[in-house]
Amino acid sequence: MSQAETQPTNLVGSVLAGKYTLSGLLGEGAMGAVYEAVTPDGRVVAVKTLLAAAREQLGPEALSRFVREAQVSASLQNPHVVEVLDAGHDEQVDVAFMVMELLRGEDFDQLLARTGALPPEVAVRIALQAARGLAAAHAAGIVHRDVKPSNLFLHREGDEIIVKVCDFGIAKEQKTEQGLTQTGSVLGSPLYMSPEQLLNAKKADHRADIWGLAMSVFDGLAGEPALQSINNLTALVMALARHDVRTLAEAAPWCDPALSAALEGALRRDPAHRYATMEAFIEALSPFSGGSEALRFDQLVSIDPALKSRATIAPARAPAVAPRPTSVAGPSPDRLVGQTLARRYVLQRLLRQGADGWVFEARTANSGRPCHVRLVPKPLVNSTREAEALVERARAVRDLRHPNLVRVLDAGVDPISTMPYVVFEPCEGRSLASLFEARGALDRATAAGLVLHVARGVAALHRAGRHHGGVRAEVIHVIERETPEGKLGLVAQLAGWGEAGLSFEPMPSDNKDAVSPQARSMAPEQARESGQEVSKRSDFWGLSLLLYQALAGRHPLGAYQTIGDLILAICVQEVPKLTLFVPDADPTLVELASRGLQRNVDKRPASVDEFIQVLAPMAGVMASFPSEKTEDAEPEEQAPATQLVARKTADSQAPLKIAAIVVVALVAIVAVALSLRG
Repeated sequence: MSQAETQPTNLVGSVLAGKYTLSGLLGEGAMGAVYEAVTPDGRVVAVKTLLAAAREQLGPEALSRFVREAQVSASLQNPHVVEVLDAGHDEQVDVAFMVMELLRGEDFDQLLARTGALPPEVAVRIALQAARGLAAAHAAGIVHRDVKPSNLFLHREGDEIIVKVCDFGIAKEQKTEQGLTQTGSVLGSPLYMSPEQLLNAKKADHRADIWGLAMSVFDGLAGEPALQSINNLTALVMALARHDVRTLAEAAPWCDPALSAALEGALRRDPAHRYATMEAFIEALSPFSGGSEALRFDQLVSIDPALKSRATIAPARAPAVAPRPTSVAGPSPDRLVGQTLARRYVLQRLLRQGADGWVFEARTANSGRPCHVRLVPKPLVNSTREAEALVERARAVRDLRHPNLVRVLDAGVDPISTMPYVVFEPCEGRSLASLFEARGALDRATAAGLVLHVARGVAALHRAGRHHGGVRAEVIHVIERETPEGKLGLVAQLAGWGEAGLSFEPMPSDNKDAVSPQARSMAPEQARESGQEVSKRSDFWGLSLLLYQALAGRHPLGAYQTIGDLILAICVQEVPKLTLFVPDADPTLVELASRGLQRNVDKRPASVDEFIQVLAPMAGVMASFPSEKTEDAEPEEQAPATQLVARKTADSQAPLKIAAIVVVALVAIVAVALSLRG
């Protein structure tokens, strides 16, 4: 039997380290207990213990955090940080301990459970005192990383209340980047954690504490957490990634609107847009403290019900876009093979089922011209109006031709199945995604050439006043064609624009947290707006992702396997530098990719021409292949059927015309001869 198994759990009466007599139990937790104790000089203190059994259960990291808390707290001398007097290890009972000043009162969380919403001045004064303690920690290069109501203790000295920040167990030093977490772990209380800390706890800096304190004071002002309705971590991540925290004005309309605005400055999802320092947050809150930061015990009461009753609760903001269905139901597409769609297109073979519908190999009913048809099942369109809008968008780009774009030929709604369809030119080959999967990183010329082709296609869209909104490897077709020199070369064609939808994307997963290729390609502005197209510069994000992936052989956001983590990463974290994976990458290409992957759209290239100018000199033979001079050319096999019939009719009548001319000439000659004879 180990010493941990025989160790007493209640140590009242014990003398730790030969000098701290434990006189009473103040509280117990998962890792140990807190005791009231007496020092040799008669001072009453609190002793926090960590039992050997807890260390065995929680692992060596538990002891590291315990020691860390003692070291950090002991290094801070501030009236608003709990004072640590000593720490050590009693070998006789195998207990690690920390000696602290004895606090009397309750923590902020216990107070709110008793009172609910507090008078605004009181809540602000609590926040200001806590902010003083955290500012001292930040000045010493220490980040708390778990600021929440239960870690703000309201210590009572007579009638005076002094707020003390406690529990620095998961703190870290910013200067040394010494942390006590494993990469990817989440530490702290999620409802009060900043978005960047949810994503990567090790990289959270002092601005995470600003967020945590703001969320805590929000709780005190509104009487409920800002994210009260969130009940699981995935929902929390999604909420923070796509929507701002509701404002104090929405949750507590009895508060001054200016106070709500001051709090918003600390609750911006992007840490770069939050208050830069705790002092700045203090300055923003101070006007609402009533001219003082002092607190009395008799002020810790609920807000006047009459004040609350005079205010009207504002309705919560709804998400901008309703979620779309994640799977395609309805009749099996195989049953449609052999049928004639809209009396014009014979469906010959199902090519694939994807996230954007069913793609068939087909031919025109009259001329037998080959084509591909995308049929959109009803679950993918929410209404007749949406189906008509899809068709209208597709028809609007029928005249847009470019060698690096898959051409849209027709669109409509099938009168029998009532499903919308889009017809486009046949496009064989493989997806760029499958090429990446097969080859990994590409050589510089091939990478630059393929992205150059896509950029030229995007440029054609932009010249026509349109943008793609979803440039990604799955909607790019790579085809081998013969170059003017007689060699085989690669040509990239961009699809998915104008509702062509010729993508290689798989069917959506039933797992709502799974990451789709479309989600992985979203620009930050699209992630914040539920994946909607935003601007032409969203296409530059997609082009830069392609360039990164082509050179590195990996997607820069490929590590995120749940939609919540991915969206949060897109919104708040910088994309890893390309040189981390390709140290010898061409600096010009690295710079281009970096500029295109700026979360601020205004910092991205101003025009797609910047991509073309950089990529063309590096693309080798692919820079001039295929020639853009073919943009307006229309090969006979791709001309509309009426034009083909007209050409064939004209060709068949040519011999008759020649014969008629010959006959007329002979008649004229005979006539002239007769007239001369006469």
